[in-house]
Amino acid sequence: MRFWVSWWGGAAGDCRPLLDDAETPAWGCSGERDTEPQFSLCAVIDASTEAQVWEQVKRCWPEYVQRFCERKPDGWRPGSRFTCIAKKLEARG
Repeated sequence: MRFWVSWWGGAAGDCRPLLDDAETPAWGCSGERDTEPQFSLCAVIDASTEAQVWEQVKRCWPEYVQRFCERKPDGWRPGSRFTCIAKKLEARG
């Protein structure tokens, strides 16, 4: 199943994931705020359950606050606002 997910994450002015490998979700930063966690992050994640989605987020951004998790059709890609995510999905095939 495919999910469109968002959370607050990152710290000290850095929104990058703690781990960045083949299992890191196709993610992007959509904004920020003045309080920690600072960045509004979003990703397209393929997983069997919502619990697995949040496990993937926690693996790369250990300190996070959930915003939303929406089920999407298989193969779904975000709109033009999130070209960085679309490019990451394309690179993975």
